[in-house]
Amino acid sequence: MKDDRRREKSVIELLDETLSQSLDDFSDMLTAKVELAKLDAIELLSGIIAKVVLVLISLVGASCLFIALALYLGELFGQRSLGFLAIGGVLIGAVVFINVFQPLWVRNLFLKFLWREYQRRQSSTPKKGEM
Repeated sequence: MKDDRRREKSVIELLDETLSQSLDDFSDMLTAKVELAKLDAIELLSGIIAKVVLVLISLVGASCLFIALALYLGELFGQRSLGFLAIGGVLIGAVVFINVFQPLWVRNLFLKFLWREYQRRQSSTPKKGEM
């Protein structure tokens, strides 16, 4: 009878150790997943910030080029304001053309970019079974 109690205690102790170890492992796994999610969010955010900075630098460069072109056209036309008017008209015309006619190549350009970005992100994220 005393052997049964010792055996029960050892089984209970074993079960307690197993459950506490499983709980610790689950807690560690949950913590690791939270940290991985944080790292993924930081990676995504840093990519977005890098692209925004790149776009801003490109806009500044494009603005300088447009100003230089407007000044050059202004010299050709005899008045600086006419050069800026011509460049502004071309830019507004391009925006109106894209918004009114919505050429298929513009839509395809954005779709191809978004699809490539989506596939790149899918290939870089680990599958559920791989963890």
